[in-house]
Amino acid sequence: MSLEILQAKSELRDLIDSYATLTDAKKVSEQMLLFTPDTRFKVYFGDQLVSDVTGTKQLEEEFNGHVALVKRYFTANAQHVVQVDGDSATGVVFSQMKMVRDEEGKTC
Repeated sequence: MSLEILQAKSELRDLIDSYATLTDAKKVSEQMLLFTPDTRFKVYFGDQLVSDVTGTKQLEEEFNGHVALVKRYFTANAQHVVQVDGDSATGVVFSQMKMVRDEEGKTC
């Protein structure tokens, strides 16, 4: 594995960790700087697509809606397996996010 590929993998890991850190801090506008303006963001629960958003403007609105409902986020990133091929990369990152909310006066 070349030094360039190792550097690209490290930069991707930093990107993922920055995303998680900004999520936990609820810094949505700063988080948008991590995306290209034409980004496409999909969320799956199992095999079910539950969200499909295009563009940072729509994504920021979506995220702000979620942030308003959540008291605190806790994100843990785990395995990070990517394949780098020139200017492209594909891979899988395992991440778990916990959300603390207040419902009917109780913290959940």
